[in-house]
Amino acid sequence: MKTKTLRISAIAMFAAILTLGISSCSGGGQGNQDRGSHQTHEQSHDVEGSDVQLAEFQVNGNCSMCKRRIEAAATSVGGVNSAGWDSQTKKIGISVGSGTDLHEVHMAIANAGHDTEMHRATNEAYDNLHACCKYERE
Repeated sequence: MKTKTLRISAIAMFAAILTLGISSCSGGGQGNQDRGSHQTHEQSHDVEGSDVQLAEFQVNGNCSMCKRRIEAAATSVGGVNSAGWDSQTKKIGISVGSGTDLHEVHMAIANAGHDTEMHRATNEAYDNLHACCKYERE
């Protein structure tokens, strides 16, 4: 019971930290910084005493509409327990069960129109985004 409580607490704490960066549509492309100068590499960490893995990687987007779309795409992949995208840092943190393929998470997000470190969204998927969601593409 204690291990299960610790596992749930770790996931809840991780999700709460990730949701602090909520922002709304600003139309002016706020937050579109030059990301070429600081590439972020995918990081993953095992949560002690559990089969949960935490991963963090870069995802392009701008606003709260992007946040909902990115998080929904990530959590649509089997094995993803939770996801939180921060509009300021442009990073998503996800909690996944062991054996979950992170490549599939990247693909789901790219298919929703958002470039990740691993996959670029198709032009068609990007073009279907709302005007305030169109980030600068590299």
